[in-house]
Amino acid sequence: MSEQNPHNFESFDLISVIWKWKVHLMIVFVLAAVISSIVSLTMKEEYLSSVTIYPAKSNTINFDVRSHPSQSSTQFGEEEESEQAIQILGSAEIRSRIIEKYSLDSVYEIKESSPTRMNDLFEKYKRHVSAERTRFGSVLIKVYDEDPNRAKNMANDLSMLLDSTKNRMIRDRARYEYEITKNKKEAVEKEVELIVDTLKVLNEMGVGSGQIRASLMEALANATDKITREEIRKKIAMNDRFGSTLASFSHELKLKHQRLADVEEVFEQAEANANLNYTHKFVVEEAYASDRKARPVRWIIVSVSTLVSIVLGLILILLFEKIKTIRQS
Repeated sequence: MSEQNPHNFESFDLISVIWKWKVHLMIVFVLAAVISSIVSLTMKEEYLSSVTIYPAKSNTINFDVRSHPSQSSTQFGEEEESEQAIQILGSAEIRSRIIEKYSLDSVYEIKESSPTRMNDLFEKYKRHVSAERTRFGSVLIKVYDEDPNRAKNMANDLSMLLDSTKNRMIRDRARYEYEITKNKKEAVEKEVELIVDTLKVLNEMGVGSGQIRASLMEALANATDKITREEIRKKIAMNDRFGSTLASFSHELKLKHQRLADVEEVFEQAEANANLNYTHKFVVEEAYASDRKARPVRWIIVSVSTLVSIVLGLILILLFEKIKTIRQS
């Protein structure tokens, strides 16, 4: 080999080095290919099932769609709603329910006696179950499993659990609002009832509206009998005394009815939320049992493993040759 600068890797004739070590590199190539093939063959085959959904814009039933058309249950959600759905799908509540229903601790071969059992179980779960936002704004739920039917069922269950979990969260919060609005509604109803009873008493006393008082004045003018005129005068006096009270209570009743209508609208919304059983998504495509494995992709494993082994082997050979050249210089 010609004299070379020991501090310059570029002085190596790469082709010559490869040719010199061709047998060793060939052995590395064969060993890497064989070992990676054996390893890939021992890996369990897994099937992929997925559900594509679009979250709804509104989280509740809206009784005033005309005033808030953007909150209609028929409106598709945007990025915020998609991110909320992903967070709920990844929650401990849903994860625990899926793990329990499908006995995933046994499926994932998690040892009961392991001190890191729960951590290992959750890590395996995260490698097999995921939810992500697509570039189209939808949410893609993916499940990998050795059993294609279990993968399908898990994916569809996750989609359904999104609704039930979100409904439970909304109900828990709405119950407090429901109790408050219920108490308000009952209080206003009692106030209305009290005013109605008062007006009823005034009416029984002969107190009426301005129109009734005008009729009494006309009756007084036309009455010829003394007793009749006296009775009419008493009614007129009663109306003069309590007429303003009647008008005040009548006006108050009108305001209370308006107040009651407003409270009832809020109460209906709170009651609906407190008993919510609502679909928070549009399902584009439900999961199905795949008849083709999704992973491992063995040819990729073998190709990448072999390539990495050859590159590492070549680097070691170049380092060896470099050290050898330095010592000879």
